[in-house]
Amino acid sequence: MQTPIQPKSPNTAQMQHAPDLHELLNTAMTAAATDVGSAGLGQTAAHLTAEGLLLYCQTQLNSLDGEINGMLEEQVRNLKRKEALANVENTMKKYAPPAGEAAWDDVGGAFDAAINSLPEGDPARDALIAKKAEIWATYSGRCPTKAEWEGHTSDVRQEVDNIKGNSEIMMIRLQSTVSARQTAVQLTTNILSKFHQTIQSVVNNVKG
Repeated sequence: MQTPIQPKSPNTAQMQHAPDLHELLNTAMTAAATDVGSAGLGQTAAHLTAEGLLLYCQTQLNSLDGEINGMLEEQVRNLKRKEALANVENTMKKYAPPAGEAAWDDVGGAFDAAINSLPEGDPARDALIAKKAEIWATYSGRCPTKAEWEGHTSDVRQEVDNIKGNSEIMMIRLQSTVSARQTAVQLTTNILSKFHQTIQSVVNNVKG
C-alpha cells in the first residue's frame, strides 16, 4: 500500500523570514515618508503612519481645493463689480455735465441698476451708494461744472481700475495655487506607487 504524500510545512527559517502585513506597511510608509520630506511638504509627514500619511496628503488637497474655489468665486464677483461700475461710468460719460431732469434720471437709474445688481455688503455696491449720495447732495441746487463732473466720473473709473488690479493679483495667486495642487496630486500618486513597489519587492523576496 502506497503511503499518501503529506503536504510540506514551511520550515522554521521561512516562518522567521516571512514578514507580516504590519511590517510591510511600515516599510512602505518609511520609503514614502522619505519622498514626502524631500518634496518639501513638511518634515512632520515623515513621522506619520501609512494611513496618516495619505490622510495628510488628502488634507493638503482639500485645503488647496478650498482656496481655489474661493478665488474662483471672488473672480466671478469681480466681473459683476466691473460690469456694474462700467455701466455707471459709461452713462456718466454721456453728459458733460447732465442738464435737465431726463439726464439726471438717466444717471440716477444707472446708479440704482448697478447698486441693485450687487449684494448687500459688497464693497463696490457701498462705493456706488456713497458716490450717488455725494453727487445728489452736492448738486441738489445747482448744476455741476464740466470739471466737477469729470472728477466724479474719474472716481468711478478708479473703482473699476482697482477691481481690475485686484483681479490680476488674484489670477496670479490662483495660478500658483493650481500649480501647488498639481504637485500635491503628483506626490499622492507617487506615495501610492511607492507603497505598491515596496510591498511587491518584499513579497518577491519572500517568494524567492
